[in-house]
Parts: sequence; structure tokens; C-alpha cells
Amino acid sequence: MKKIRLRSKIFILYLSLFVAAVNLSFIFFYRYAVQMLTTKYTDSVKDIVLRTMQQTEALLLDLDRTALFCVSNPVIARFLSHDISYDRLTTAEQSDLDRTFITIALPASRPPLRASIYNQDGKYFSFGIPDNVDIVKENFVSGFFKTDIEPNIKSIDTINISLPHADYWSKNRERSIISIFRAVTDLHSFEKTGYAEIQVPFEEITKILNSAGAADFQKCIFNKDGLPVYTENNEVQEFYADIINKIGLQNVETDMFEIKNKKRDSLIFYSRSSSVGWTTVFIDNKLTLHKNIRNISFTFFMLTFALTAFFASAGFLSAKKITQPLERAIKKIEDTASIQAELPIPEKDQSKDETDFISSTFNRLFEKLQDSVHQKNIAKTEELKAHFIALQSQIDPHFLYNMLAVISACSREQNHTAVIKICTELSSMFRYITVFNEQTVTLHEELEHTEHYLSLMHIRFGEQVDIRIDIDNNIETQKIKVPRLIIQPLVENCFSHAFKRIEPPWKLYIKVYMENDSWHCIIADNGCGIDEKKHFEIFYAISEFLIDPAQHIGEVRIGGMGLINTGVRLKMFAGANALFEIRKSRFGGTEIHIGGSLNDSCVCC
Repeated sequence: MKKIRLRSKIFILYLSLFVAAVNLSFIFFYRYAVQMLTTKYTDSVKDIVLRTMQQTEALLLDLDRTALFCVSNPVIARFLSHDISYDRLTTAEQSDLDRTFITIALPASRPPLRASIYNQDGKYFSFGIPDNVDIVKENFVSGFFKTDIEPNIKSIDTINISLPHADYWSKNRERSIISIFRAVTDLHSFEKTGYAEIQVPFEEITKILNSAGAADFQKCIFNKDGLPVYTENNEVQEFYADIINKIGLQNVETDMFEIKNKKRDSLIFYSRSSSVGWTTVFIDNKLTLHKNIRNISFTFFMLTFALTAFFASAGFLSAKKITQPLERAIKKIEDTASIQAELPIPEKDQSKDETDFISSTFNRLFEKLQDSVHQKNIAKTEELKAHFIALQSQIDPHFLYNMLAVISACSREQNHTAVIKICTELSSMFRYITVFNEQTVTLHEELEHTEHYLSLMHIRFGEQVDIRIDIDNNIETQKIKVPRLIIQPLVENCFSHAFKRIEPPWKLYIKVYMENDSWHCIIADNGCGIDEKKHFEIFYAISEFLIDPAQHIGEVRIGGMGLINTGVRLKMFAGANALFEIRKSRFGGTEIHIGGSLNDSCVCC
């Protein structure tokens, strides 16, 4: 099975990540937009319902204030209390009533209205919308009060609002009006003497209901008894009853809820007036809100589709640009493999993509490189071993000449004991120097070899040299590994250089101690010392040798400049742990301080 190419993988990865991100963003912003749209829609409709209710309430309260002015006016109360009928008013009484009604009714007559006062005895007077005298008389004769007036008057102390009804004071029965009633009482006996009725065409209410913003909703008004004051559609009575019941369960004056039925799901918005007892209801089909949501969904979908198409193109171009260097590398590898057959280039497998091919090729090249580095390190190590042995095998011929001269002198003096001792010490030294199969020895062996050398020097110079060796009792010299000939050449350097230009007595002090996890050896003398130039040359020669041993092997012989030889071998042995310092001695000459870790192992062994 052919594996998907890397470019396709990157493209699919980019596209998958983007689609996932877009979908999550779409869900988040869609939910946010739907929530914001729903909240804005419901708040907007609630505001319209509240404003409509407040305008309706203001109109009804204005009419009620007119009715209250009527019932509290003494002229009207006197008219209803006197035994005079409607058609027996004098001109003065008629004029007095006209002025009273003008004063009361006109300020509140922004809509056309009729203000009427009457009682069951047939007294009647009105102002405003024209009435019909014959209809008025006919009403009083026909028992009109019991059928049309008294059912609307629930209380004599509060506002009484009728349902919409035909104008029963005129011949225009097609006109629908709404009436507000107030009872008129006698000023002295406080007995009910009649009624004040303020009538306004119901179309004034419908104008408010159909104001700006409310035209798109089905509107209803219910009175405090739950009876419909106004409805636009002939809905099933159970539907309206369900609305009234749910409104009665609400604890707030303005709110919304949802009603589900077989026909449709409806959103009910209402606002209730506590002063007049009316409830204004707006009904909207839930599909209206869903339609707006679908419009947003379509917009989001188109935007998502456009963004997906854009980023798919951008992802493909990015994948192409990313993989181009890789494809060029593969082409280069294949071209190189065709020219140099010995390179470890694997066969191209159709089941693997470009990264697998590059990875396997790199792994093989890395393995070959590791082999090459390993072989090079082996060669380098062998080379360093050879240089280490070469440095270690050097011996100063002047030392041999001097010892032979001492032996010759002792022989002439027939000092056989001294000759035997010199030969024994010299034999031990040669045996120690000429062992090549072990480049490292214990610190104890190196100190012992140094003592053999010092013994010879004591025989040669006698009391001219003062030698002191101080070895710390806490240091285990037999367990510490050091390079062979690391201390004795430094001691020999004192006799070869430091003491040549000064007169005896000569002082030589050797101290060996342990500090923390390191061993230390100090060789101090009272010789001529080392100037700054020579000090610099020593350390420069050590660093140059460590960079290229083969080039500088001749500069680090033990004889003459044994300091360089010792410093080089100590650095080669202990690496970063090596301690090699040259400073002025407290005796006035030179002090050499060497040391290393207790667990050093030769880096070139």
C-alpha cells in the first residue's frame, strides 16, 4: 500500500487543525450570536409591550381622572340630587353644567370623548361626542341600567372599566367604545345619587396597539378578570385561557414565556398594569426568531466555507514550501548515491514517506560517521600513548655522567660502601624508568623513586643540600594513581637549574597532602627562581603540545625543561582535574604545585 506523501500529511494536518479550530469558533460564536440575538429580540419586544401598556394605562388613567373630577364637582352632584329631569333644565342650569363640563372634560380631551352623568331616575347630561336624545330616553324606559350599566360597575370606590361595546347613547351602533365609570355620592348623606361615565372610541386603544414596532405581532388585551378586551385572531379559547393562567403564575409585571401547542410554538410577551388591571399581550410565532437565527447560521456557514477554502489553499502552499527543501535533499541524496555507490543510501520504499527515507539514510550515515570517529579516536589514543611513553622514557644524560663521575671518585677513594649504595640506588631508578608496559604508578611508588634520586644527590653533594620530605599521614599514597615520573623530574629540575647559580647550602622541601577529594604535592627550593618570560614559555609550550603533540614532542624533554614535560603528562593524565602551578617559594626560589583527583584515570592510556 502506497503511503501518503509528507506534503499531503502536512496539508491534511493543517486543514484538520483549521477545520477543528473553525468549528469550535463557529460553535462558540454561533451560540454567542444566537444568545445575543435572542436576548436582543426578547428585550426589544418586552420594551414594545411595556411601552404599549404604559400608553394604554396613561390613556385610561387620564379618562379616570376626568371621571373623578365629575363625581367630585358640586355642580354635578347638585344636578343629580335635585328633582329635575334632563329636559326641564333652565337656561342657567344648562349653562352652568356646560361650563362645568368644559372645565373638566376639555383638558383631558386629547382623544375625542364623551363625559356623561346620569342616574336611574332618568337624569342625564353629557358633553363631548354627540348623543341622541331619543336613544337616551328609550334607554331609561327599557331597563337599560340593569342590562348594560350595572354589570360594569363592580365598585363605587375604584375605577370601573367596561369591555368594548357599542355606543348605546347614539344611533351609531357600529362604533365600538370603552367606558370608565365612577359613582357620584351626595355631599351630605354620602349616598349614591348617580354615575359619571367617560367614553372614548376603542380605536384610540387600537392606535396605541398598532404603534411603531408593534405591527408585526398578534396583540391581545385582557382585563383583571381575564376577559379579552381586544384580540386580533379568533384563537381557540383554551389558548387564551392557557395564556391567562401562565401570566397569573408569573411574579413579575413584564416578562415572556413560551407556549407549545399542536398548531405552532408561540412566544408570549406580556406587561401587566396594576393600576387599571389590564394586561397587554403580544404573541409571536417562534419560527420568526428561528428564521432570524437561520439567517445568522447561513451567514456563519458561508463565512466558514470561505475561510476553509482560503486556508486550505494557504495550507497547501505552506506544505509545498515546507517540503520543497526536503524533496531537494532527497534528490541530492539519490544523485549522490548514483555517483558514489559506496555511500550507505537505502533503497526507496513506496510504503515509506520522505521523512522515513531521510531518517533511514541519516541513521546509516550517522552509523558510518560513528565508525569513522571511533577509528579516529582509537588512532588518536594510540598516538597519545606513543607520545606519553616517549615523554616518559626521556632521561637526562648529564645525570648519568654525574653519577658515573661520583662512582669513579668513590672508587679512587676506595669507598666501596658508597659505590655499592650508589649502584643500588641507580639500579632501582633505572628499573623504575625503563618499565614501559605500565604508564601509571601509585603515588607511593613515585615518592619512593624520588627518594632514591634524592639519596644519590645527598651522596653527591653531602651537607651542601638540606632535604626535607613531609607526607601527610591521612593520605593513602598506595591507592592514588599518578603518571610515572611526575615528581622526580621536578626535583631533578631543582638540581639542574635552580641551584646552579647560587651558593650552598641548598634547601629542598617536598610536601604531600590530601585536601577534599584531591591529592597535592608541593616542591619548593631556595634556588634562583623562574622569571616571568620563562614562566610564560612553559605554559605556552604545554598548551601548544596538547593541541598538536606530534609537532611539539621535541620541546618537552625531561632534561633541561622538565617542567614542560611534567605539565604535559599531568594534563594528558588527569585532563580538567589536573593542577599545575608555578609560583615564588617562601624560601626565595620556586614552588611547583601539582595535584589531581583521588580517582583520576589516564585519558590517553
